[in-house]
Amino acid sequence: MMKTSRQLIFIFLLTLLFVSCRGSSNITPSPSPQEIVFPGNSALIEKTKTGDCPQTNFVDQIKKGADYITRLQNADGAIPDAQDSALFNLDNSMGYALAGLYYAYLATQDSRYLDSVKKAIAWQASVQDPDGSWHLAYARCSGGYCSTVPSALYPGVADIKTVDAIQLFFVYNLWLVSLSGNDQKFVQQYLGNAKRGIDRLLADNRDAEGRFFYSSSQKRGDVWQRFGVKYAMGQGDVYVGLMAAWKLFGEDKYYNAAKAIVDHFDPVFWDGQNRRYAIGVSGDNSIVSGEYLLAQAMPTFFFHQISEHSRQGLDYLKLHRLPSGAIAPADSSSQDTIFVAAFSLAAQVLGETQLAKDANNYLVSMQVRSNSPTDGAILFNQMRETNSLLYINQTAFSIMALCGVKGIRID
Repeated sequence: MMKTSRQLIFIFLLTLLFVSCRGSSNITPSPSPQEIVFPGNSALIEKTKTGDCPQTNFVDQIKKGADYITRLQNADGAIPDAQDSALFNLDNSMGYALAGLYYAYLATQDSRYLDSVKKAIAWQASVQDPDGSWHLAYARCSGGYCSTVPSALYPGVADIKTVDAIQLFFVYNLWLVSLSGNDQKFVQQYLGNAKRGIDRLLADNRDAEGRFFYSSSQKRGDVWQRFGVKYAMGQGDVYVGLMAAWKLFGEDKYYNAAKAIVDHFDPVFWDGQNRRYAIGVSGDNSIVSGEYLLAQAMPTFFFHQISEHSRQGLDYLKLHRLPSGAIAPADSSSQDTIFVAAFSLAAQVLGETQLAKDANNYLVSMQVRSNSPTDGAILFNQMRETNSLLYINQTAFSIMALCGVKGIRID
């Protein structure tokens, strides 16, 4: 995941809620792709339908949020970042949205949401480079879709590819479709894309110690270079994708890489001086300074991690809660709703039921209610108009929070 000012403007979060499957190293690997037995109507699917979205109080709000996302979807499957955006999947915005749609499917049993996920996966496969890479963002062009980089956000950068979240959420979302148990042929069709994507990241982004992953590769002029920061949230993105790949392909290299992230995460990414998780670390694992509120919640959510540091990360967010229910950084410059969604997700993992309930009530208050195509979207913050910055990722993470799932699902 790239950490830029844009993410503080239209951050993505919310899409993946699963019970962690870290386990021990002696877990029996999954079968090879040729031998995969998809869940079908097994007890696992019944658990998925009834246990992964335990909240029943917000089904209407979940449905409205999912309807907003699906209304934006093009006939070819692509979903723009917002109703007024010309960009597609900028920094994995669509990838997160698909996870949100999957959980909306669990909450409502409305097959339209699962169909939308499958259409978007097919579109994403169609724009993958032959070497397995995807690019930071796409826009329409004469040939269909072309990679693009918003110059205002990335001055001097000609192109960006192998973004951690984008490379790994494809396989994660494909794994979610496999859990639905109703379309083995579809999943088999895109296994090759998933494997090329995750193997590209392993080859290009993994650090020398084999523990963590750099965020991306960037092109300046004619030269491609690996961007020298390993982001805290990005490690969570990579973790869930690696675990999904392990389940789909049965290759221990994916499980071992995921386990290395979790085993070494807290000692490296915890900023003891400021009692919070760092934005990220540089090549020598020195902490990148600065405050990033999402990093205080998302590792807990991604890893389903209950530890002293995960509780301290939640405590750090508590200090930033405003009387309105919003959460803001120290300078209160950005009261982004996505911070509240992240807070709810972490609180649910840590068993802080009342905190999660209060956060979810705030999310409901931020949902657009109108007789327009924006109905159901989650507002960017309290100060924005109802038709501005209605990004699909913030709506998707809110869906997951309202769903009440405790951590990423990798069974």
